[in-house]
Amino acid sequence: MKAPISLLIVEDNPSDIDLLLRQLKRSGLEFVSVVSDDIGEIHQLISERAFDAILTDHQLAGFTASEVLAEVAARRLDIPVLVVSGAVGEDRAAALMREGAVDFVRKENLSRLVPALQRELREAEGRRLLREATERRTRSESLLRYVVELSGDSFWEWDLETGGLAWSETFLALCGEGSSPSSKINAWRDRLHPEDREDVVIGIEAAIASSGGHWSGTFRFLRGDGTWALLTTRCFVVREEGRAVRVIGAMSDISERQSLIERQRVFTALVDQAAESIGVIDPEEGRFIEFNTTAHLSLGYTQEEFASKTFFEIDCQHSPEEIARQLQELRQIEKRDLVTRHRAKDGSVREVRLHSRPIRIQGRTYLAAVWQDVTERLAIEAELRQAQKMDIMGQMAGGVAHDFNNILAVMRLNLDLAQMNPPTPSELGELVGSLSGMVDRASSLTQRLLHISRKDSYKVEEYLLDDALDDLINVSRRILGGRIEIRRIRTASKLLVTADRSIIDQVFMNLFINARDAMPDGGVLTVETRITESAMQASGTTSRQGRRFIQIRISDTGIGMSKETLARIQEPFFTTKAPGKGTGLGLSTARRYLNEHGGWMSVESELGEGTTFTAHLPLAPSAAAVSNPDPTAGAPLPPHVLLVMEDAPLQLLTRKVLEKTGCRVHLCTDASEAMKVVESVSPSIELAIVPASMPLPGSEAGLPHRIRELLPAIPIILTRLPGDDPAPLPSGKVRVLEIPFSVASLTTLVTESLPGRIDEH
Repeated sequence: MKAPISLLIVEDNPSDIDLLLRQLKRSGLEFVSVVSDDIGEIHQLISERAFDAILTDHQLAGFTASEVLAEVAARRLDIPVLVVSGAVGEDRAAALMREGAVDFVRKENLSRLVPALQRELREAEGRRLLREATERRTRSESLLRYVVELSGDSFWEWDLETGGLAWSETFLALCGEGSSPSSKINAWRDRLHPEDREDVVIGIEAAIASSGGHWSGTFRFLRGDGTWALLTTRCFVVREEGRAVRVIGAMSDISERQSLIERQRVFTALVDQAAESIGVIDPEEGRFIEFNTTAHLSLGYTQEEFASKTFFEIDCQHSPEEIARQLQELRQIEKRDLVTRHRAKDGSVREVRLHSRPIRIQGRTYLAAVWQDVTERLAIEAELRQAQKMDIMGQMAGGVAHDFNNILAVMRLNLDLAQMNPPTPSELGELVGSLSGMVDRASSLTQRLLHISRKDSYKVEEYLLDDALDDLINVSRRILGGRIEIRRIRTASKLLVTADRSIIDQVFMNLFINARDAMPDGGVLTVETRITESAMQASGTTSRQGRRFIQIRISDTGIGMSKETLARIQEPFFTTKAPGKGTGLGLSTARRYLNEHGGWMSVESELGEGTTFTAHLPLAPSAAAVSNPDPTAGAPLPPHVLLVMEDAPLQLLTRKVLEKTGCRVHLCTDASEAMKVVESVSPSIELAIVPASMPLPGSEAGLPHRIRELLPAIPIILTRLPGDDPAPLPSGKVRVLEIPFSVASLTTLVTESLPGRIDEH
């Protein structure tokens, strides 16, 4: 239902008001009206209410129609104002029309009022509709302009009848010209690359001729600066009454995107052909979500086979639980290097050095990893390391022979004296003590030499670094020569580390020899050990902050090094020694060995002022619990012990020691005999002492593992000679006893193997 017309009637004569209202009602016009003769009220009504039209007298008390017209004009309102008045001169009427009145109706002829009002209302409605349409078009054009600007596309329109082209403003930027390009289609065709022009023209002409009327393509387009842009275009044909009249299209500059794609393709090819294995690992599932060709070929897998594998399946050094823990740790570490083993498709084991760092992909954390097969490299390094050890052993040979001769001389003299004059009981005790001391000295010297010369894979164990350094210094004294004074400074004791002692000994022996070579005329070599509370204190790095480290400072008073030499001192193959005197691998290798043990090394030196190497190694977590055992010989032993030894003199002495302490010994000389004893008296056996590497006929595992299968609960002590290849240990309670051993070390080990059983016998 149409709403009634809202009228404002400005009149101060009541009779004229009645005439107007009767005339409006008589015409059947639906309306509501407000009547006022107060100019202030009229201003307020015009500002607050929406009137469809205003009827005003020409002259009122205190104001005229001109003031009403001025108020409407000031507010920019499209409201028809009709002047309804008595006699007014033509000049005044014309002036009112110029001020904004739409018509002039005489009160003597009100029959014109309603038709004039309806006409003006229709025209006002038409203006309103036109205004709204114009506003909608303006908004649409603005929206289209914003879309064009945001999309970066260039829009064009080709008039098929005139051959004219119309362009969007973005096309000017693409052309790179200061003025608009040619508006003819031929000029546009001329900008197409010669190799692409024919395909583009044929494609558009086919779209014009076909019923579908769409075409898209990619081509090269000449910019204003002479370079080629790679464009993609989409267009459609506009038809009127079935006849093609216009082609409208949009072009996108994809040059940069294509360049990125090309660079990505090149980068992908480089990654895929890299000598190292590269991949992205999901730390939750261990899956390889991306990997290069080397990753699967290095282990003998096809791409499809490797894609189905997880890190848990190819890593054969750690348990799945340990791998899962490590992967979660790697998510929190900015950068991490580790050495592990991967199992190839053919079952072979490959040594791998892996570098990883966390990356974020679509809100999830993954591991970007690069790993390298270092199996052959480690084998070569092991040979080099062994050659360096042999070089050191050669330099030590004279000193070692001298020490052994001294030991043998003391033993020889003691035995000769005993043969010449049978000793008294007290002299016998002194003789035995002297011989025992010489045996200990010889054993200690042998152990030191074996630690240096041992040739095998890493053997990580806990040991006291300060004691090991003291042993190394004693072994090195004759290499260093009598003109070099050795000073030992200890600011802490019981410095427990977890490391391969052979490798760490080689690192420090290398530094000792370098110090000797730097002091050809003699000098002072100072070896200082201390504990630093954190690596921040020692090296300024935050990656190792919060741990305790052992700091080892090795200083000499030699010739020192220049800044140029110091800058290159840790480069592989760089050496300050004369040809044939050094490979230059010592310091770079030493630095890497320390890094692999969680440590690092720095150097300070000045010409003429000597050199100081400062090494750091992590203090073992159990360092606070280190104590020097004080075993008691003759402690009570378990009643039944299986003792297996091949060497008859050692067998008899070991049995004698055990029996003297009240132990019941089941003695065997080989594996077959031992198995018979186990099968016959196994319920009574509470401890087995057997060789670590003794084979068992008919079994691949060996005697210790077979005993463990038959007697899973008892402790086992494995005897081993220095330099023996380390055999896999059986499960359960296992201790190792190095030969030669003392009564105290044997009884201590047995006592520790069976806590709580000692006092029962």
